Amino acid sequence: MTGLTELPNLHPVIVHFPIVLLPLALLFELIALVRRKSHDGSTLSTVAGLVTIAAALAVGAAWQLGRQAAGGLGVIPIEAESVLAEHADLGWWTLVVAGIAAVVRLAALWLARAPAALWLRAGTVVGLVAACGLVVVTADHGGALVYGHGVGVRSQAIAETPEPAAGESGGENAGWWSSFRLVPEQGTASLEVDADGVGVALAIDGRSVLLGPHEAGDVAVEAKLGLAGFEGQVALLHHFGPQGHGLLEIDTATRTIRLVDVRDGRRKVLDEGTLPAGDAPLVRVTAAGQHLKGFVDGEMVVHGHVPALPPGGVGLLAEGRGRIELLSAVEITGERTGMHAGGEQAGHEHGASGHEEGGEHDHGSDDHGSHGH
Repeated sequence: MTGLTELPNLHPVIVHFPIVLLPLALLFELIALVRRKSHDGSTLSTVAGLVTIAAALAVGAAWQLGRQAAGGLGVIPIEAESVLAEHADLGWWTLVVAGIAAVVRLAALWLARAPAALWLRAGTVVGLVAACGLVVVTADHGGALVYGHGVGVRSQAIAETPEPAAGESGGENAGWWSSFRLVPEQGTASLEVDADGVGVALAIDGRSVLLGPHEAGDVAVEAKLGLAGFEGQVALLHHFGPQGHGLLEIDTATRTIRLVDVRDGRRKVLDEGTLPAGDAPLVRVTAAGQHLKGFVDGEMVVHGHVPALPPGGVGLLAEGRGRIELLSAVEITGERTGMHAGGEQAGHEHGASGHEEGGEHDHGSDDHGSHGH
């Protein structure tokens, strides 16, 4: 026999309360308005107001538990990350609208005998209609995550896909590096390729970008990096273009991993953590809308939010000295939008915006996206 302890989190349980309570609150409010002049009108109004407030509290509980649930999902496909980001944003706006409706209704209860109370109750009805529409779309996205993408059902199986055994030829990954462009921006850099075309090392003394062939919108970038022979910073790069770019950056000296947003010549740290032990981390960054996540060996270690950049280039950025072993292909999955211009221009763009001295460092999140997950 199973029980609540079998659930990975309580979001699937609590989420049904706002789905039921919001339409119920709307129904009660309409009945109370129609019967406001009857002998039981005052009682109906009070009950309707309490149900509206309870519905808003239920939305708040579901949203908070949803944030916790999203943080514990681990690695999921970027297509699912995109739906999850939209689900989180919709949940936030449902909370905002339901919260406003509840505050307005609370004012109507407080001013029950005042002429303005009727207008406040009518405003509550309008808010509840909007909240009901939002909760339907939010719930549809939640259903798509579970039944369309298997999130929360088979996500662990996705995360535990076995890697090729040591010594295998690598199959379709052989020669993956040939579609990437190495752009030394400062100093020298070169790619060293082993005999089977799979194992690649970046020998660097300075700053360079290893840029993939495609631009992407919502995207996941993943690579296994051997860092024992390297000193400096290395980062997975996404949305690389004239307006800026995003980074999942590792500092080998301090064993720090950071989510960084660079735009308009300013560098902003969205979140940072400690890099787990080991010199060959499997690192992954996902960018879905304004939601950014960084993973090490399948575990999320940093999470941030920032307004989405236009589609841009994807790849690897390194600044320091030594040898970075690329122990797997740099895997890029997501929404491809075209070929990247690349070349010297790419290196110049990075130099103009990627390492601005004295840039802004913010360890929190901004805009309403900070509430999304």
